[in-house]
Amino acid sequence: MKIYAVADIHGNLEKLELIKSHVSDLNPDVLVIAGDITNNTDPSSFVKMVNDLPIPVLAIRGESDIQAVENLFDECPNITALHMKKALFGGISFVGLSGVTPRVFRNGNSYSGEIINEIELFIDRKSVVVTHLPPLGYRDESFFGFHSGCRRLHDVLLKRQPAVLICGHAHDRSSIRYIGKTQVVNCSIATSGAGAVLKLFDGEVIYSDML
Repeated sequence: MKIYAVADIHGNLEKLELIKSHVSDLNPDVLVIAGDITNNTDPSSFVKMVNDLPIPVLAIRGESDIQAVENLFDECPNITALHMKKALFGGISFVGLSGVTPRVFRNGNSYSGEIINEIELFIDRKSVVVTHLPPLGYRDESFFGFHSGCRRLHDVLLKRQPAVLICGHAHDRSSIRYIGKTQVVNCSIATSGAGAVLKLFDGEVIYSDML
């Protein structure tokens, strides 16, 4: 399976055109969007444009996506909402977790222990996990100089060791890193770059690169 992953579009039409171009060039099996698709106000028209992309879309919300975006996902036949769910696509198990909390820049513990404990039950070694936040300490520095990652997410990755974590949020830190055997892919396109492409076979990453 070939995955094209992006995050932090923020309702930018130029970024959406960039995504369309790479979908055409790469011919991936699925597009994964790791949050901040819209920019708070009137998201319906932009979500519909995402739905019109010629590829299945798996998505979660980020902090700039209001709650109504979740309802819009449900109305779009080409978009699968992943928040707190496990979805099988092309034989791969995708697990998602939306959003952040207002304390993200202060303590690195943005997802509650209860949420992390619940989502952990869905994760195994072959999972592709999709979150908006990166794990704490893994290319998660914000423009304020604070670490914007989640400590609890870091801990569950160490424990469960899924194949991949796809995330965004830290706009200037797009890259691929490892936590043990887990590839951590920050695919933010907010400032530069065009996301990441990954190829998986039988739950193992056989190729990954930033675009």
